[in-house]
Amino acid sequence: MAAKERFGELDRVLSDRSASPLDVLREVSKYQRYLQAIEHRAVQAARKSGSTWEDIAQAVGNSRQAAWKRWRYRGPDLGGPVGTTGVMPWERGPRSGH
Repeated sequence: MAAKERFGELDRVLSDRSASPLDVLREVSKYQRYLQAIEHRAVQAARKSGSTWEDIAQAVGNSRQAAWKRWRYRGPDLGGPVGTTGVMPWERGPRSGH
């Protein structure tokens, strides 16, 4: 799904002068959950591929301690974010011939 389609409802609510602050919060909350699910899967994949907490911290602009504290208890199978199916692109491993 293209970013324009994915964030279309959020854009609509943000530009709608009759939308209430609660409408905006509902939409923002949806997208935060979606992006957090992707983030958690990326952390899981990074750890499985041998990345350190320091590597992950640098990628997200945090300290190693903050990254560890944030994601240390995530289970082995976080599941896919809402609206996604199957394997995320970075979970497929390197492409052959590249």
